[in-house]
Amino acid sequence: MKKLWVVAGLVLALGLMAPRVQAAEFIAPSPSQNGTISVSGEGHRNLYVAGGSVNVSSNVAGDLFAAGGKILITGNVEQDLVIGGGSVTVNGNVGGDVRIGGGDITITGQVAGDVLVGGGSVTLSSTSRIGGDLIAGAGDMTIEAPVAGQVRIGGGIVYINSAITGNVWVQSDEELRFGPKAVITNPVTHKGFKEAVTEEGAQVSKIDFSQVERRQGQAMAGILTGAFVIKLLALILAAWLLIHFLPRRVRIVVEGVRQKPWMSLGLGFLGMIAFPVGIIILLLTFVGYYVAFIALAWFILAMLVTCLLSAIVVGAFVEKLLMKRSELKIDWQAVVIGVVISAVLCLIPVIGGLIMMVIAFMTFGSLLRMAGHQINLERQADSQS
Repeated sequence: MKKLWVVAGLVLALGLMAPRVQAAEFIAPSPSQNGTISVSGEGHRNLYVAGGSVNVSSNVAGDLFAAGGKILITGNVEQDLVIGGGSVTVNGNVGGDVRIGGGDITITGQVAGDVLVGGGSVTLSSTSRIGGDLIAGAGDMTIEAPVAGQVRIGGGIVYINSAITGNVWVQSDEELRFGPKAVITNPVTHKGFKEAVTEEGAQVSKIDFSQVERRQGQAMAGILTGAFVIKLLALILAAWLLIHFLPRRVRIVVEGVRQKPWMSLGLGFLGMIAFPVGIIILLLTFVGYYVAFIALAWFILAMLVTCLLSAIVVGAFVEKLLMKRSELKIDWQAVVIGVVISAVLCLIPVIGGLIMMVIAFMTFGSLLRMAGHQINLERQADSQS
């Protein structure tokens, strides 16, 4: 299952750390939209969009970056498509590469380049076509789309029922099955608990099979390591100091996530993209490098604080649920509960990392809202003095 971690990490890194200097359009939900965004019409270029529910029906020139709970892409994308979401459906065609991390992922459109995808359930339908390589990690993986390049898959149940031109490498924890429409002439390398099943009609070359034992209890073993325990203690201490010395501001951030989750999600997603883009642009100028280094230092500090605040958010909400309280309480119990649950979620391939990524977006967005409100208050105080 390590490959699921690799895929999820690559999706996040490529999605958030590949800024463009070209003009971009940022769209986040307004309070009246209740987290729902619908993008239609023409003229969208290098589009960044985030919300609870995202529907992009327009064609996008350049790249499209999207994040949200439920995402539907029906328009065509000229270049690359990068998505992080719970339920993701891509019906439009993509002229470049596709990178997706999510829970339930379906691709029906044609992709000219490579596909890098990680999710709980991933389906490439027969109406799709992959022009480059396919790298995937999934609990359930279904491939009915022809793939022109090579295929590398790490998953639980893997079903291949299409033509693949390049080499195929699969590690399956449960089962690898080739359907009747599978056509694979190049070598197939398979590592799994049991040998692959080839249905009648499948044309598959010789399969190089290596049996591997199921690794149960791996996550628990990781939890019990000394390094993991030390990391937990360090995070608990840092988060406790945060609520001890800055209790009011921590509460504002946590309440901001509770009161306006979708606005915080959209603002956090856009902020994590806009800040690195702005810093790079400043570094490219002659007079902006000093401001860029200050902004970079602030951004790094904000990311560290966001990690701690995200754990506090998780703990406060879980404690509220367990204690059946009407209000959120931020105390040492919330810190301990939040840090432990967050650490365990990060051990869950793909889904756990995706959940923590969404919580981090919400927390960072709430942090930005609080910072903006504080700046406005100081400006008003200065104008009155």
